Amino acid sequence: MITLLRTGGRIDEVLELKPNDFDFQNNIVRLITLKKRKELYRTLPIHVELKTTIMEYLLEMHMDPRSDEKLFPMKRQSVDEYFKKMQVELGFRIHAHKFRHTFAVKAIMFGVPLNVFQKWLGHSSVFTTSNYNEILVMHTK
Repeated sequence: MITLLRTGGRIDEVLELKPNDFDFQNNIVRLITLKKRKELYRTLPIHVELKTTIMEYLLEMHMDPRSDEKLFPMKRQSVDEYFKKMQVELGFRIHAHKFRHTFAVKAIMFGVPLNVFQKWLGHSSVFTTSNYNEILVMHTK
């Protein structure tokens, strides 16, 4: 969940992450971009919480940080099932894409320029990204 929240990645993109997609020295993560044909990858800064979590995960799982194997060897359906179970326990609706929305809203709240987090989210159009700005404005009225 931390990876979803701190990258804004789509679930299928996060499930494609490999340890070598994380550049801990330069504090960037490389995400595959599944919705665009031009750019195969996009990079974004690694949040300190994500960096710590991933480093601990690699140690716990005995994974080489240079490895090209998938970080999370699971299918999207497994993640969907996990969130369905959580919904029952929490008493409200939750799914993987909510973390992407939260990432975008937080970016706006912290003053990240629209064109920057457009690239982070992998949107081909700034108009798609600007929808998050409108959502935030509607909720603050």
